Amino acid sequence: MTEKIKAPVVTLVDSELAEEGYEFIHDGIGEECKKCNLLKICSQLEKGVRYRVKTVRPKKHDCKLSGEKVSVVEVEKAPFFAAIRKDFARGSAVVKQWRDECNIVGCRYDHICFPQGFVNDKTYKIIDTEEEYTCPDVNIPLVKVLLKETENTL
Repeated sequence: MTEKIKAPVVTLVDSELAEEGYEFIHDGIGEECKKCNLLKICSQLEKGVRYRVKTVRPKKHDCKLSGEKVSVVEVEKAPFFAAIRKDFARGSAVVKQWRDECNIVGCRYDHICFPQGFVNDKTYKIIDTEEEYTCPDVNIPLVKVLLKETENTL
């Protein structure tokens, strides 16, 4: 049985930011972009998802939206840190978000409990586990984990 080879995901990034390892969250396509002849290359990404530049290609274009030069880059979905319940944080488990609100305004864990790039209807694989703490809102044990989107479903 042969393994299916995925074509690289290609998009455009501001040339000043285009370097291997640069991470960003795709904000979607602006109205001005819908008339651009480069729309197809920019619109391959999913809105709200965190990406990492893998390769910078030599080709550059002029971006009509920003007025700047943009570089052609290959990207991949990037892992990110998030908090999950301690009893779900096992090895390479597959998880979904377990909370959708917090009652503590300005909570110091807010950026981990509700990280940018986390999409509610996606599933994520635990890559690594880090520190444990107790949620000050609902008083349950949490673990900071490194997650990467997966094709597996729950």
